[in-house]
Amino acid sequence: MKTTAPKVKSSKKAHSAKFFGKAGTSSFFQKTGISRKPFFKPKPIQRRKIQRKQGGKGDEQKMSIVVTDEIKMVKTYDLKGALVGAYVPKGYGKNDFTFEVYGGMINSPARIEVTTTDGTVVTRHIGWHFLDVFSLKVNVVNTGPLKNPPYELIHATDRAPKKFKIAETIHRDFNLAVDKVKRLTGIDLGLDFGNIFRQLSHGGGNGSDAFSWHKTGRAVDFDQGKFGKAIFEPESRKIGDETRQFWKIYLPYKDNKATIDQIAEADRKYIKTFSDEEVKATKYKTGKPRKVGGVYPLHIDFRSILHEYGFHEIPAHRDWKSNQKKQEWWHFEKRGGLTWWQAMLEVHSREEVIKKIGPIVKGNRTRWGGRLKREGAPNDVLREMAGGNVSKIGAIALIYAVGDPYHSPNLSEDVSAVRKAMHELGYEYPKIKLLDKLYLRLRGQIVSFQKAMKLKEREYVSPGDGTHSKLANTLKNKVTKGQLTLYASVGEGLVNLPVDVRSIKKAFNEGFKQGKFPFMQSTIPVEGGEMTPALLQLIEAFNNEFLKSTKPDRKMSKGGTTHDRLGNM
Repeated sequence: MKTTAPKVKSSKKAHSAKFFGKAGTSSFFQKTGISRKPFFKPKPIQRRKIQRKQGGKGDEQKMSIVVTDEIKMVKTYDLKGALVGAYVPKGYGKNDFTFEVYGGMINSPARIEVTTTDGTVVTRHIGWHFLDVFSLKVNVVNTGPLKNPPYELIHATDRAPKKFKIAETIHRDFNLAVDKVKRLTGIDLGLDFGNIFRQLSHGGGNGSDAFSWHKTGRAVDFDQGKFGKAIFEPESRKIGDETRQFWKIYLPYKDNKATIDQIAEADRKYIKTFSDEEVKATKYKTGKPRKVGGVYPLHIDFRSILHEYGFHEIPAHRDWKSNQKKQEWWHFEKRGGLTWWQAMLEVHSREEVIKKIGPIVKGNRTRWGGRLKREGAPNDVLREMAGGNVSKIGAIALIYAVGDPYHSPNLSEDVSAVRKAMHELGYEYPKIKLLDKLYLRLRGQIVSFQKAMKLKEREYVSPGDGTHSKLANTLKNKVTKGQLTLYASVGEGLVNLPVDVRSIKKAFNEGFKQGKFPFMQSTIPVEGGEMTPALLQLIEAFNNEFLKSTKPDRKMSKGGTTHDRLGNM
């Protein structure tokens, strides 16, 4: 990598040393361990212009750095690692490639990646010496127009039908992996495919997913017919609390008479050998190893080659035993540390994704709202796909379902509305920071409410459904007498909302402290929202003591005589 370093025109040489140190050995590089020879070797600053940015915070320090190389892509990332911009130099070749760095900006990029024309990421340069003082803002100039999206879907291989396309970002690694499999097995997996790219408007079904990674161009279904001589070894793995099904896949080495010592040392890591003991102990799915000339031929661990280039298998569907199309052993994908949403925006514009995916989400917001959020879509995208429709009942307004089967929250305001409602009804307010754990707690509270109200247990609150309506109406239809508030009747065999149970306990304890309830021996614990035998006896004793004209019972109805008398006391 060459850099240009024009002569210094400014007399303030100390300024450059202050920021970058001598010979690229600034304290920033010493602290972080990044190479002393960073990719972007800055030239001495030709001018230092301090100016106040209108509406900004702090001063700007503007400097230009010139880099000379064949550059294909410059990407900038914010402090959280999200892609801010992708810039493609056009028509400049090896000419000077210039960008400017501004200090003193808020919420601005903190990492720059530069990729050369062969697809290799040359460096990841994280920040500059003044990162602890200033954030960064990168403005790329002399690059031509901003490309949206930054990458393309291109022909998967040079020998497959042109209808098969993959993301430009994985093209190089995919072809290297396929070529290596061909060299070791003689099987060319790049000739044809079961499926690669899938249209954005595809709504899923029959084993396919509406939010499949095929839509990102980063997933490949290999041609199953090429695996006729493969050996499949079952493999079970724990994913969360669930055990899922995978398979190890072995393809025969191209020479069935070869021995391990005839294999190049660099290729031996891919070799799979079999022994009588292993074959006898392992229940292979199909293609059980068979001897040739008294020995087991060498095989290639197909997955290890794919793993080497960043491609990984996915689990079979839960009903794979009854539906062969859901085994998924042929499906590999390279996510590259991205969320589904981030990967989509690499090869599709934001507008296109919303236009094509939006109707799928609108068709079943209860099912897909939480799923889309879990896949990385921001709240503003969810609102736009929802079309702005709000289902409001009482004080609870929902756009998407909260507590859906995908175990993830959707819009934060929807989740907050349900949490506040549950809290007002006396359910424990979750104080866990991790969203998934918080969400599982909230699902439990929703089910508790549904049980109390004799509703169908579904673990979620959907806009306008029975739980949403009941929750809102219960909050609205409360009866207050003094310091005692009831939403529903409390007693043996009744609803017993936690807020009602706790409020009655507090009322009895207050009366005991004031010496009004001689039938109580001591205060009772307030914690917990379940109706207890002790509380039932207190209600009955209260009725016997203070409501002599009314038949004593073991319940308290909102607005009833017992409730009114206890509240007024």
